[in-house]
Amino acid sequence: MPVGRLIVGEMKIQSANFEAIDSERVKVIGDLNLHTVSAYLAEGKSIISNAQARLCMDLSNIQVEDTSVLALLISWHRFAISQDKRLLIANCPQKLLEIAKLGGIHEILSFEV
Repeated sequence: MPVGRLIVGEMKIQSANFEAIDSERVKVIGDLNLHTVSAYLAEGKSIISNAQARLCMDLSNIQVEDTSVLALLISWHRFAISQDKRLLIANCPQKLLEIAKLGGIHEILSFEV
């Protein structure tokens, strides 16, 4: 899916960008921050809804700008559980993984290693 832009005042908001690798793996692409996370939340939930019993979100192509990404991952995780599905997180940027460990969030999420 191509990345689109919406201009609100002086702020540019990037839409969510995902790439299906196979039926169980999706690559998340783009800058994830406070301004883009809501688009990623909605699109990610849609992808989870259409997935089989297991889905892996690959984060190897994201740019992390703040900790809003952790809230996004927790929201996806909770949504997956509500859909009786298992969500794995792959290729999490080291900086984000360290923050997750400091906050104990790594115990909630399933990181693929």
